[in-house]
Amino acid sequence: RGKIKGKFLLTAAGDTGENEIKHLFKDLDARDPKEFLRRIDPDKYYPVYGDDSKSVDDAPTSGKFYVRLERGDSHVMWGNYKTKISGTRYLQVDRGLYGGNMVLRSPGNTSFGEPRFQATAFGAQPETLPQRDEYRGTGGSAYFLKRQKIIEGSETLHVEYRDPITGHVIERRALAYGEDYSIDYLQGVVILSKPLPSSTAVSGPVRDGALGGYATYFIAQYEYKGRADEMDDYAYGGRAEAWLRNSVRVGVTGISDQTGTADYRAYGADIRIRRSENSYLDAEFARTKGPGFGLSNSTDGGLTTSDTATTGRSDKASQAWAIRGQMDLKDFKRLGFPGTLGGYYESKDAGFTSLTDQIRVNERIWGAHAELPLTSTLDLDLSYDDYRNDEGRRKSEAEVAVSWEYDAYWKAAFGVSYSKLYSPTSVAAGKSGYNGTRLDAGVRVDYRESEDYLYYGFAQATVDKKGDVKKNDRYGVGAEVRLTEKIGAQGEVSWGPTGLGGLAGLTYDPTAEDHYYL
Repeated sequence: RGKIKGKFLLTAAGDTGENEIKHLFKDLDARDPKEFLRRIDPDKYYPVYGDDSKSVDDAPTSGKFYVRLERGDSHVMWGNYKTKISGTRYLQVDRGLYGGNMVLRSPGNTSFGEPRFQATAFGAQPETLPQRDEYRGTGGSAYFLKRQKIIEGSETLHVEYRDPITGHVIERRALAYGEDYSIDYLQGVVILSKPLPSSTAVSGPVRDGALGGYATYFIAQYEYKGRADEMDDYAYGGRAEAWLRNSVRVGVTGISDQTGTADYRAYGADIRIRRSENSYLDAEFARTKGPGFGLSNSTDGGLTTSDTATTGRSDKASQAWAIRGQMDLKDFKRLGFPGTLGGYYESKDAGFTSLTDQIRVNERIWGAHAELPLTSTLDLDLSYDDYRNDEGRRKSEAEVAVSWEYDAYWKAAFGVSYSKLYSPTSVAAGKSGYNGTRLDAGVRVDYRESEDYLYYGFAQATVDKKGDVKKNDRYGVGAEVRLTEKIGAQGEVSWGPTGLGGLAGLTYDPTAEDHYYL
């Protein structure tokens, strides 16, 4: 490890292994499947007993050699790495691979701190296969991956919050190893540091069902060792993006993966126009061809799984495009009032496939939202989402809510929600509850005695409905309290035509590191 001409930092390592002399320098670029046996996690096992020493691997590689040449934030390398293709929603790539990798970043930055130009490229003969598992939150923290013998460090984990009506992803949050989760690579078990509920908490005046809220999903993407006959080709790809001044970014992405039955190719382009971090306009186009990789689904934390077959075709390319934007009114002082406006539109063709999408039938989804503070104590929230596909299925929902903070203790909110559902396949199968419209109105009152004590009550009723959708009347009370410095509790009970609903929870934190929940 050392500097070259004072500009380039070179890190290189070689290990011929314990072969016969005539085989020492053969297959230098091959992966050694026994390499993981020599890797020791210093946080779990002590290489030297009696002290707190740690081992650091400056040359992580699954083969016989490692080399990395870097200058500033740019580098070229051969060894173990994790691809980081972001900036595109459709063609993100997060894979742990062994092969060649290049990252180039310009020395100059924009006023927001990003490189004015950056590019990344990778190429590898993986000898592993990517897997994507999707779990509905269970209220627990243990999740069993579909595969075992996970390649160490290859996982990328997220929590997604989705609209229960349209399935649109509202927010995606990345999880950090050691802080948000731990993982057993051999058995394929993930333990989250906090339990993941099936839905987010509801603070609005109108909810759908007993608990409502956004649907919560745990997403795991990782590499696993496949059969030898599944891995006979290469995976490669790259992305380049550049900022034109500080306000316009253009990017292009390309991916090819011919591992096993995948034979998958994709490319796309995107552009971002921004005024600030909260005011921007994004547009993206992507095109895919080939079956790609499917995903597995589970509603019980992985105890049982069902596979979603890939929808891509080798003889036909499919495309998707989207435009989305947001405007922080503070960035446009001429308008004279604060608030946030936003909207999106997405269109995906049947057969479009990626690590996040498997589109079976042409579909499109669009929506808009607004958050407007009318006064210092009065806020107005508006939202609309609409989903349709070529089978005639439709889901749409509009919400209007007004919230009023009377003082530091009391808060009240009133809202109206309109929803429309139609599913021809459900109607043909004789299932009820999937065809009609409904108008709901509700009110919620919160009393926060302190940071440790919150009490609330809510009531809502279906004002009008058509078709066979069910009424959504519901009345209930709840509380979130801190019983002692180490013990917390929450509870809610409600009633409506669809039955009794409730939740209860206890938490116990004896130390800063230990957390128990029921």
